[in-house]
Amino acid sequence: MEVAVVASLAALVIVLALPRLQGFLKPDMDRDVRGELENLLAAVRQEAALGRVPMAVLFDLREGTYRSAAVAPDGSLELQNDPVGWLGRLPKGVRFQDISTPRQEQVQQGQCAVVAWPTGWIDPATIHLLDETGRPYTMLIEPLSGMVKLEEGYLVRRKAPL
Repeated sequence: MEVAVVASLAALVIVLALPRLQGFLKPDMDRDVRGELENLLAAVRQEAALGRVPMAVLFDLREGTYRSAAVAPDGSLELQNDPVGWLGRLPKGVRFQDISTPRQEQVQQGQCAVVAWPTGWIDPATIHLLDETGRPYTMLIEPLSGMVKLEEGYLVRRKAPL
């Protein structure tokens, strides 16, 4: 009898707790994606200022990865001589839709780089993501602060008039 009561209570606890635990099983876009990218940008920005050389964050849209890279004097990206050495991956079920920067406009496949300059400036970028349900998210990289804003939906950055 006692075993049946304990089993019933355990089943009740599981039924009540399961909906709350679903949030821990799904990727948290703010913590898992925005927060990690903002930390990477801060590290790259600091290394660019301290080393007095441009650094970059290289996004691979097909692989769903992003990594730090050193910018060579000729403008090419050097992965082997990268003093930061950071490689990140999007959580399972999240993928890049496209990335827009002033240098590369809208990139939907391949690779895209966001450069951090020794002055502290970071190229502004708009990153569009899709989660496992197809819900779009937009991350905006702010050039002066390096902060990353995360918004739900497919948003387009307005260009400043000349």
